[in-house]
Amino acid sequence: MENLGYATGKHLELAFNIEKFLIESRRRFRINYAALVASVCADMGFSAREFYLYTIPAFTAGFAPCYIDALGQSEGSLFPLRCERIDYCGPKARSWD
Repeated sequence: MENLGYATGKHLELAFNIEKFLIESRRRFRINYAALVASVCADMGFSAREFYLYTIPAFTAGFAPCYIDALGQSEGSLFPLRCERIDYCGPKARSWD
């Protein structure tokens, strides 16, 4: 990143400033890889759409291994929380005509 001039971009600096604030707060959170990639892509001038299209393969690549692993598990082990246990308070369900 230094060789390409992206080690000091304003979005990357903002991400690390947010991380500094979070580390010093009682939660002590650190930024993750996704925050780093998003800030560097913003510094490179990616639009929101370009960023989504660029990063979708990185996230979807993980779906197949999760599915393959779930095939060898008992039913209900992938998402073990039953729908009845979710206390949804959003808008009512819409009818699809």
